[in-house]
Amino acid sequence: MGDEWSPLPYETRCSAEFVAQLRLLKQRSGLTYRQLEKRAAECGETLARSTLADVLRRDTLPRPEVLAAFVHACGEGRRARAWLEQRDSIAAAERTRPVGVLVKAPASAPPTELSSPPPPRRPRFLPLSRRRRLPFQVVWAALVAVLAIATGSFVLASGGVAGEVPPGDCPDAVVPGEFGPCVQQVQLGLRRHSLDLPVDASFGPLTRARVAAFQAVTGLPVTGVVDPATRDAMGHPDSSVLFQTRRWSPVRVERRVRAAFPEDPEAAVALARCLSNLDPLWAWDGGEGDGTAWRWGLFQLTDREIKEFGGTARAALDPEWNIRTGRAVWERDRDFGRWACPTSAME
Repeated sequence: MGDEWSPLPYETRCSAEFVAQLRLLKQRSGLTYRQLEKRAAECGETLARSTLADVLRRDTLPRPEVLAAFVHACGEGRRARAWLEQRDSIAAAERTRPVGVLVKAPASAPPTELSSPPPPRRPRFLPLSRRRRLPFQVVWAALVAVLAIATGSFVLASGGVAGEVPPGDCPDAVVPGEFGPCVQQVQLGLRRHSLDLPVDASFGPLTRARVAAFQAVTGLPVTGVVDPATRDAMGHPDSSVLFQTRRWSPVRVERRVRAAFPEDPEAAVALARCLSNLDPLWAWDGGEGDGTAWRWGLFQLTDREIKEFGGTARAALDPEWNIRTGRAVWERDRDFGRWACPTSAME
């Protein structure tokens, strides 16, 4: 299972591709059907393992409630909204697709024709004139593709292909609530620094949270706004701190949390999953834009708690430090009553 890669819903264009990504998501989680059913129950959702097995066997879209429970159980709750939106988009497209259009299937399955029988078989040998034109067409297509990659003139995004925007065409500060290619560049920059999020060109609460985490790790003032200093930092090589933190997969995080809380490992893991989805780089302020209410890391430590234990926001995004400090907070009353898990924090 890869620590730095996760299947992405917006890379799919039809039901078959969508379900293929769900199969990869299950494989990445490393969990059995029974374990996924149990995890869904811990989150208050229903996910019968027989239903899930049936969904992953077919190439049809699952029901929204089944999809949401499955994504949460796999530890990808922050992306549940993206999965659901892409499901609805594919469903709408397939309802309106005209008869006769080819449906692209995964590489393992040949395309299927939805209309009339296949056309008559073509002659085995093409005319000489056509045989001569074919190599030129292939070379031309390859040349165009190489030039597009070399110049970086296109970027793949959730809605399709978008052009690059010269830095001077973006405002000095890209702020929450904005939408467009400048936001898309910010999201691509965050992904280059191992901060996972959808590239949807919309500066919403999740993008703001990822910006805040980047600012904390790089020692910048935490504002959640992409000012010139933040943009310059994004242009530097990948942060080693962010890269090393991303090597903590959900399975590794869960194993470490269990070891740190032997008295009640199940409750500790359930709490960390609810608070942060086992994402060490999770920063959240409730989505309300209150810069004084940030909480950090696996156990969503407050600035006051971090200061009390001699740390910083950057330290709190180190999973090892966060788990040890979470343990120290727990030892005060030897229960988890200090924490509350707001469901609105899980996108």
